[in-house]
Amino acid sequence: MSIKVSCDECFQDFQVNDTLAGKRVKCKHCQAVIAVPKATQRPARDAEEDESDDEDELPASRSRKTAGRGGKKAVAKGGSAKWILPVVGGVCVLLCCGGVGAVYFSFRNAVTNVAGAPGAPAGTVSTAWSVEPDPFPGAPRSPAKWNLPEVSIKDEKLLFPSTGEPVALIGGGSYNVQGAKVWDVLSGKGGADLTPDLGQVSKIRLSADGKRIACQILKPGAPLKIVVLATDTNKTLSEVNVDDATMHIQWFDFLAGDELAAYSFGTQGGSFAHRFRVFNTLTGAKLRELNVKYNLTEDESALSPGRKFLAVSGSATEPLRLINMQKLTEAGQLSLAQGMQVVGTSFSADGRSLAVLETDHTNSKIAVYNTADGKRTAEHAMSGNLQIVLRGSTYKGSRIAWFPDGKSWLLFGVLVVDAASGKPVWRYADPGDKYQSAPKLPLAGNSVLFLSGENAAGRLKTIALPQADINASLAALAAGKGIYQKGKKVKFDIQISDLRFGTEAATRSELEKILGQRLKGDGLTIGDDGTLTLQVRYSEGAGEKMSIRKSNSRIFNPLDQGQDTGISITTTTAHVELSLQSADAKVYWSQTLDQNPSILSFRGEPTDESARNAMFDMLKLDLDAIDLPYFIPEDDSLKPLPVVTVAGE
Repeated sequence: MSIKVSCDECFQDFQVNDTLAGKRVKCKHCQAVIAVPKATQRPARDAEEDESDDEDELPASRSRKTAGRGGKKAVAKGGSAKWILPVVGGVCVLLCCGGVGAVYFSFRNAVTNVAGAPGAPAGTVSTAWSVEPDPFPGAPRSPAKWNLPEVSIKDEKLLFPSTGEPVALIGGGSYNVQGAKVWDVLSGKGGADLTPDLGQVSKIRLSADGKRIACQILKPGAPLKIVVLATDTNKTLSEVNVDDATMHIQWFDFLAGDELAAYSFGTQGGSFAHRFRVFNTLTGAKLRELNVKYNLTEDESALSPGRKFLAVSGSATEPLRLINMQKLTEAGQLSLAQGMQVVGTSFSADGRSLAVLETDHTNSKIAVYNTADGKRTAEHAMSGNLQIVLRGSTYKGSRIAWFPDGKSWLLFGVLVVDAASGKPVWRYADPGDKYQSAPKLPLAGNSVLFLSGENAAGRLKTIALPQADINASLAALAAGKGIYQKGKKVKFDIQISDLRFGTEAATRSELEKILGQRLKGDGLTIGDDGTLTLQVRYSEGAGEKMSIRKSNSRIFNPLDQGQDTGISITTTTAHVELSLQSADAKVYWSQTLDQNPSILSFRGEPTDESARNAMFDMLKLDLDAIDLPYFIPEDDSLKPLPVVTVAGE
């Protein structure tokens, strides 16, 4: 069965499957967000008319610090003002400022693309599998000694090529490249400072060898333009006219040889358009074009090492497509599991394998495909939405990246997963989260290139994985020599004090639920006869007082503080102490968690109690992200898994 929906943006009508009733979808013509009515309702003409309590949350692609439970529109007492947090698709926004932070009221719903006809117009798309291994030309460089650039890097102005040599573009202004230079990470040698004044630039891309950069020029109302520069001579190689002013550049990057590809979308000629175009970087001439009917999401897509193929992901309902960028035709499709969303893709250095990181609201998995035939060769399931657990929504690097030897992956720059077993084996923890979003680079020899430092001025450094410790603990895990591992039983000891709202019973139940899910995901069981105890000490206190403002604007504007409502609320703080203990009170692991929110997202009326509940929802997400090991060895000389390296230690 199907349901008819109508789009308020492009006024097109189309049918969707009735399984999407009560949810939100993207218009297949213009990509605007549409509320799908329940089967018994009339088609919704306005997203604000949807009052369903069954709406799903958005796929977790936002910062965990602003994440909260979904909700309907919030209506102020004595009025009809709508207070809404901006989400994908563009909706009304409420900025609530005062005290030391802001409080947001929001609803969050599942946004699902409605697939149109797959691929491009007839005759230009190949649906048969025609992908071949596309390695990077040459072997990865791995010298005996690293020579890193001793250069200060402010505001995370750091860029690596999407594939290629270990080179980095460092520095530059907020909206320009003046003062930036390309460094060879292995030799520690940097080129000349870039001096061209290109005006304001948006995105920047670095070629595989570091000899060229492509800069998207930021000029509202003007045709879309990318300028290509030679980094060694500071000369402009070409100005590429990508598209007209009605379009938007979603992705662009260097291809093999002297080519640059760009994906743009927007309204043109009265209809919505998506297209790839390939240009010559020396002349700026357009070489070929492919019109498609699907979206490309930049963070979830990846080029093969030789830059001949592009893995394209756009939504949970679309297959993962592979595009032959030399012929600009579709080379194959990979179907995804129902309900899973691609959050990252990566080709191995030899080009023979493609890893796809997928997640739903509660679980994640890495699927591996053979690029020669498209067949799945491995699948590793992991508990938790790793994008939330690893605070990965703002990460600027590849969300999943192969190490050069092909034996492991780096996820969101902080977690290493063994490719053979699918086990997380190493975690990088930075308590200050100062450079959490800066890109990291996996290097040959099991090292990771990090940005680290103090006072907003970081330096590049490598951290070698403790591979000997990892291997020893993995061997003990395989032999079942753990006091805490899959199959073991754990009991809870939860004590609660100083609650500001709610009851001890309800709070204890919620804590047991979220922590129990975490333990069960690692293969442990919960029971009063457990040999280990997970001790939890939870308390609350009064937080900051905040005033609330409202805005009726449909466009998010961070400078618009809105109108003062005269309403104020007091937030709630939480303090949690956790530890894993033996029967004789020996502590094997412990961690303290404090929640003192400056930004909240919740539905309902703005009260102290609803603010507390929103804080508690955020806390539960944080509890799902704690560095709780899945293996504690019997031998005290061995390390728990995953092995954790803390910044500065």
